[in-house]
Amino acid sequence: MSYLFFDIEAANRHDKTAKIYSFGYVLTDKHFNIIEQREIIINPDAEYYFRKDGVHQKIPCPIDAELMAKAELFPHHYDEIKRLVSSNVCIGYDTANDAFMLHESCKRYDLASYDFRFYDLREISDTLLGKRISGLSKLAEHLDYINENPHNGLSDAVTTFEVCKKLLSETKYALDYLRFKSKIFMYHARNYKVYKMENGKERYVNKRIFDDMRIKDDPKQNGNLHQTFKNDGIHNNQLGEELKKWLKEAEYQDTHIRNNN
Repeated sequence: MSYLFFDIEAANRHDKTAKIYSFGYVLTDKHFNIIEQREIIINPDAEYYFRKDGVHQKIPCPIDAELMAKAELFPHHYDEIKRLVSSNVCIGYDTANDAFMLHESCKRYDLASYDFRFYDLREISDTLLGKRISGLSKLAEHLDYINENPHNGLSDAVTTFEVCKKLLSETKYALDYLRFKSKIFMYHARNYKVYKMENGKERYVNKRIFDDMRIKDDPKQNGNLHQTFKNDGIHNNQLGEELKKWLKEAEYQDTHIRNNN
C-alpha cells in the first residue's frame, strides 16, 4: 500500500467549474517514507481570483510567469494525475472539495471521471484531537508545524503529510485500524460524484453537504461548526456525536444508498 498526500489549487470556480493550476503531491509507502514529491503546474486558461473575507478578488498569476508560459492545459496532465490518484490511497485536507474540482475539470474537457479512494485529514484530526481546528495551517500550527507557503499546492500537500504523520505517530494506530474502530471514513470518488464507504456500502453524498460544511467551518463566514454547537449549549465532549448526528441528518436530505460493488 502507498499513500498520496495531495492538494489542488484553482484559478477560480466560476460557473461551478474549477480551473486547476496546481496539483501538488507527496507519495509515500505504507510507513510514510517519502518516495516522491512534486508540483504539477497546469495552465488553467482562466483569470485568477482569491477569496478574502468571503469576497473573490482578482489577482495576478501566483505561479512564476516562465513556468506558466510552459504549462500545458489539464488534458495533457490527465493520465499522469489518473495514475497517481487511482493507484494509491489518497489523503488531503477537505479532500472531497479537491475531488469535486477534479470532477469539474474532467467535465470541462469532456474527459472520463477519475476513480479513486481517499481519506480526509480534517476528519482524521477531528477524531483524534476530539475537537475541530479550522484550516490546514492552523491545524499544523497546533501540532508545532509551520506551513511556510499556504495555498501553494506542494506546500499544502507536504503540510498534509507532516500533520497526518504526526497525528498517527502519536496515536500509534494505522489508518485502516482507525477506519474500522472510529469515526474516520474512506470515501470513493467516481462517476463525477463522491460516496462515503460505510458498513460495506457506499452512500452518495451531495456536493452541497460538503459545501455547507466548508461554510460552517469558516469563521470568517458563518462561524465554524464547533462554535455553532457551542452556542447551542453542546459541550466539547459531546461534539463528536453531535457532528456525526448532524452529518447523518444532512446526508439523508439528498442521498441514495447503493451496495458497494
